[in-house]
Amino acid sequence: MRTLSLTMLALLAASSYAAAADQTAESEMWLKMGVKLRRAGEHEASLEAFLRAHRADPSGKAMAQIGLARQSLHEWSKSADCLEIALGTHEDWIDKNRTPLAKALADVKTHIGWLVVTGPSGARLWLDETSIGTLPLKEIRLDEGEHVALVSREGLQNWSSTVTVPGGKTVEVVAMLAQAKPKAEPPSAVEPRLDVSSLVAHKNQLVSMLGAGLVGGGLCVATVGTVVWIQQARGAYGNFDSGVTGPVLLAGGLAGAIAGSVLIYLHWGTVGVGMTAYGPTVSGRF
Repeated sequence: MRTLSLTMLALLAASSYAAAADQTAESEMWLKMGVKLRRAGEHEASLEAFLRAHRADPSGKAMAQIGLARQSLHEWSKSADCLEIALGTHEDWIDKNRTPLAKALADVKTHIGWLVVTGPSGARLWLDETSIGTLPLKEIRLDEGEHVALVSREGLQNWSSTVTVPGGKTVEVVAMLAQAKPKAEPPSAVEPRLDVSSLVAHKNQLVSMLGAGLVGGGLCVATVGTVVWIQQARGAYGNFDSGVTGPVLLAGGLAGAIAGSVLIYLHWGTVGVGMTAYGPTVSGRF
């Protein structure tokens, strides 16, 4: 029974060794392919090959190659991280190439700058549409070049600016957030109203004009009728006139004047129409 157990353990150990050997072989295959692609200028393809090599068998050598590929792609911060991790190992390949790797790391760091953003406490910072955290924050490491900074806090207007970060230097910016403007309320619908007072005033004006016209016209007709009646009484017209024209004109004129007086009275005051020895008259308060 003991012999059987030892045999099984030996088989398991051999299987593990074979699997590890296969992983190492696979990693070496991807590393060689990555080197060829990088020398050919296929930097993105070479990075993918080195990543596959590291997934198959993680090592300082694979990490160093990833850092060099990212350097060729100008991914400065990621390249620096990878090279620092690789230089922290003590593999034979790393020790053999430590000097050129350290030189590559120093060159990469010249393309990395720092950004310090200050603003209202509790405000949130975004860089290139990526959430960084809540202010206050320590200096942030960034690749050289332009970066879009956005700071926001509830109750304040957002602050945004394009910041140029040079390699090897620190840039400081202050986010000035103004008070947010209150939201404008939509205008309330105003219901159209009928101006009754205007209509009444307009109506009164028309009635008064009509009344004044009737009074004036009626007095004129009554005056003509009076003159005609007097001339008829004197026989000035002979047998041509029947003698009723004057009285009819006088009566019609007085009726029109009285009607106009009534209209004026309803809106302006007291009006009186009458006859005197001198003819029809209008009196009253206007």
